[in-house]
Amino acid sequence: MNTSIWAIGLILQCLLLGALARRGVARRLPLFTALVGFYVVRSVFLFAAFGHLSTDTYSLTYQALSLMDIVFQVLVAWELFSGGRQYPPAPAHSAAVQDSLWRRLALFSALLVGSAAVTWGLSAAVPANPNVRMDRGVLLSSALMLAVAAVTFFWLRNSRGPATRRVLEGFAILAASGILAQIGRALAARHRDAWAYGFWSYLAAVAYLAVLLFWLVALPRAAAHPGRKRPRKKTIAASR
Repeated sequence: MNTSIWAIGLILQCLLLGALARRGVARRLPLFTALVGFYVVRSVFLFAAFGHLSTDTYSLTYQALSLMDIVFQVLVAWELFSGGRQYPPAPAHSAAVQDSLWRRLALFSALLVGSAAVTWGLSAAVPANPNVRMDRGVLLSSALMLAVAAVTFFWLRNSRGPATRRVLEGFAILAASGILAQIGRALAARHRDAWAYGFWSYLAAVAYLAVLLFWLVALPRAAAHPGRKRPRKKTIAASR
């Protein structure tokens, strides 16, 4: 089953990358596009390297890639919070743009600090098995995405494009399922409930596949400027 989920996820990620490039979403959300590409490369590398690296080397590599994933997700959260790249771009040195940028950075920093506090609070409040602790990286990125989605949907609802909103909706689902899965696994391990542990372990993976399908359907429709080829200008010879 694990191999099937891996294969389906890899196929959906590759299809999503193609859709992002064709529909022009990649140039508006380059960090999100790069994150999907990172997941493709990481997935293939870890699958191919399994059994060829020592246990310690594989574990260290996995942890390093997980850290890169967290950093990547924070950058993507900022990209979604700021609305992605705008076309045509606003004058970068105008006073209004600079003031807006600093305000967004201050608010995003506050959301990041608040997410870190939530991560610490959940880690301290949920009783866990010492051998199966909650992944604080997952908790941090999930809490941040939920915070960014909440602020965007309920406060900045009219200042983000439809593609950005669809991506945020997907991340909100992933974040909620990720937090629930971490809590559920920790409690299941503490009570030594194998069935519940398996259920919560697969929840996040199934939610990710569902969100990939959602993005594949929703993002092409939401793209403001699909990547269409511009019609060539007729030459003088052809127009005669």
